[in-house]
Amino acid sequence: ATPAAPVVLYQSAWPQGLDAWHPEAGWSIVNGAPQSDMSADLHMTLPYLPTDQPYAVIIPIQIVNVKDFGALFAFGPAPTSSGNGYAASVYSLPASTSPVQFGQHPSIAVYVQPSEAQRNTIQVFDYEPTARMRVYRIEVRANRVDFLADGREMSFATATTDHFAAGPLVLRTQSLAIRLGQVTVETLTS
Repeated sequence: ATPAAPVVLYQSAWPQGLDAWHPEAGWSIVNGAPQSDMSADLHMTLPYLPTDQPYAVIIPIQIVNVKDFGALFAFGPAPTSSGNGYAASVYSLPASTSPVQFGQHPSIAVYVQPSEAQRNTIQVFDYEPTARMRVYRIEVRANRVDFLADGREMSFATATTDHFAAGPLVLRTQSLAIRLGQVTVETLTS
């Protein structure tokens, strides 16, 4: 039997603007795509609540510029009384104007929030996203979340609750400008 194709639950439509995402000042449409400025802490909320599990979120992200060492972007829901949150993150990015110093490595990881609710050790990997568009995929199944970059599994986390919070899913940036491609949420079939 052929496995069922994923069902698209949400797909962004940038020509309609960013209003549905409730962006903070600092987000705008640049050349037809959302782009953040390099503010210290920006948030934007995906206009879809993932009420069904399992699901996957596909987010193409291009790093445009980095203001300060330690810049990051992260995506996921905050914890609620009924489920743990998670954060899929690329962090410790170096400033665009300075070389990476010894011991400073950009990293990629996904972790459970609050941290005491994480069952496994956090897998953190050195990661150089470069300036080209990368496709990040977050897969959520029951109490496990997997974080992939360009189709390669980079990190996973398991929570003490039997499922993750149902949202809202928030994209956060800190001290870097990023550009988004088309964001998609789809069902997972396996």
